[in-house]
Amino acid sequence: RKVYLTNTHFQSRKVGFKLSEHIWSFSTFQDYLSEKGRTSKHYVETILNPYIKDVALYVFMSAKKKLKPRAGSFQIIGLDFMIDQNYGVHFIEANGYPGYTWSIN
Repeated sequence: RKVYLTNTHFQSRKVGFKLSEHIWSFSTFQDYLSEKGRTSKHYVETILNPYIKDVALYVFMSAKKKLKPRAGSFQIIGLDFMIDQNYGVHFIEANGYPGYTWSIN
């Protein structure tokens, strides 16, 4: 079985693309998993969120010396994760300049 990983920007180019079908809140995702009986009722709270927080802390602490504070400004960093068929969470990459082109479609 082949699996292809794409991002929302490229998916948004497809005819009939609906953003609401591609970006879910954590609560919507948990509801879906619970409804389908795929994971525990607390998967997002006990597995997904703690992993994301641990990775984010590791990434930012690793890059701490390279990040420069600038008065009156901020930078958005994107962290990409993947959930495998067994609901294991995997960190893919960090993006210093994540794209938001999908938000205007």
